[in-house]
Amino acid sequence: MFLKDLETEVVVLVGEIGGTKEEGFAKHYAISPGKSVAACIAGQAAPPGRKGHASANAFGATGTYVSKVGAFRKAGIPVAKRLSEVPELPATQLGSRRGGL
Repeated sequence: MFLKDLETEVVVLVGEIGGTKEEGFAKHYAISPGKSVAACIAGQAAPPGRKGHASANAFGATGTYVSKVGAFRKAGIPVAKRLSEVPELPATQLGSRRGGL
């Protein structure tokens, strides 16, 4: 949907611990990048074994905060460490694509 929208320049993906959808997206993006993407994953301070809000499990080495951030970084997607950084990431990406803001 966003790939076809000419007005969308940057997509901000907000995820959380548990499940593996974010890691799947990162793998797909790494082989077929499109729009600029920035990400933020909630749950950095969650105790080990904690589930996401819908009881989505972390599966061994996947679904954790560390594995999701690692997948995004491997795909070249910048990740905000805290929510307050989220607005900075799209601005940085737009600036680099446009030669500075």
